[in-house]
Amino acid sequence: DDNVVIGYNAMSGNFTTAVVNDVVAIGSGALAGTLTADATGTTVVGTAAGAAITSGQKNTAVGFGALTAETDGDFSVAVGYNALAASTGKNGTSANVAVGYSAGSAITSGSSNTIIGYLAGDAIDTMTDNTAIGAGALGGSSAVDKTVVIGSGAGAGAMTDAADGAILIG
Repeated sequence: DDNVVIGYNAMSGNFTTAVVNDVVAIGSGALAGTLTADATGTTVVGTAAGAAITSGQKNTAVGFGALTAETDGDFSVAVGYNALAASTGKNGTSANVAVGYSAGSAITSGSSNTIIGYLAGDAIDTMTDNTAIGAGALGGSSAVDKTVVIGSGAGAGAMTDAADGAILIG
């Protein structure tokens, strides 16, 4: 009930036994996974946005391919072309936020990351609790947690877990 579905194969998965409510799916192939009732409250807009979601709760994806691989991670926001595209989260809270072209596009099971900017955090995969703001910020690292990076290209070089908790500006 109270679903809005627009687009070829949007919300086209088999969910005949699940009660899925309050969903918005706009775009070709948007939210096309086999949904469970847990998907209630999900909003996706864009071709293939949220295409694999099955039980992920209250996710928001706007943009071509945004959050396209996610299945059961919850509470993520992806805005931009391929933002959080590889995120498969984990069963439960993923809570990633990515805004920008391919922002956080390599995140797989990382959680609680905030990524803002063109290609920002595009190497992050399993990292958690990071904040990256700026074009290409935290773009070369896949091994740090609890790091704050601000500035265009800041943190673009490879960093090891020895940099956990670092604050980089510039």
